[in-house]
Amino acid sequence: MSAAASCPSPALTALRSRLDEVVGGARLAGPAWATGITPLDAALGGGIPRGRITEVVGAMGVGKTALLRQVVTRVLQSGGWVAWVDARRTLAPQPWAGLGTRLVMVRPHDHRRGAWCADVLLRSGVFALVVLDGAPLLSRVHGVRLAQLARERDAACVILGDARKPVVSVVRCVYACSRASRDDDLMTRSLRNAATGNAAMGNAGFR
Repeated sequence: MSAAASCPSPALTALRSRLDEVVGGARLAGPAWATGITPLDAALGGGIPRGRITEVVGAMGVGKTALLRQVVTRVLQSGGWVAWVDARRTLAPQPWAGLGTRLVMVRPHDHRRGAWCADVLLRSGVFALVVLDGAPLLSRVHGVRLAQLARERDAACVILGDARKPVVSVVRCVYACSRASRDDDLMTRSLRNAATGNAAMGNAGFR
């Protein structure tokens, strides 16, 4: 056997690698989107992860939307596109108007169509970040579907929810934050305690 025959071509090597990724689910996700809060990013392994669902939950007024605005800004500054599904049509558009044309706001007539909108947006492959805000409880089937699309498109999918009404009926890790206690040590300690209970997904709770 010749040396040429024993060495696979680059095309064949690439094909085998791709097959391994598809069959074994070994596709590597891109770098996480940083939140800009150093201890939070450290606890989450870099920020909001791509290729999965992140549920951001917390009481009204604690900073969830403000946190995600920072993430949205970073994605846009990197050249990526962002879609925000305002399922209950409660987000004031004026503060977001100056962020550029790569930010797309979607406001369905029926809040129950929010998950469908997120599905379509992720499936398009255009958006690096899709935020679903104000949707009703998602079934496990819908949660798994959105997670699969996020993984296939290497996109971050973030779902905003009330701390009293979790949106995704899948494993989640909640970080509850109050305005009165935001020192770095407490943030890091709380995140680690939450991650101990639900290590399958690293998420945060703000608004």
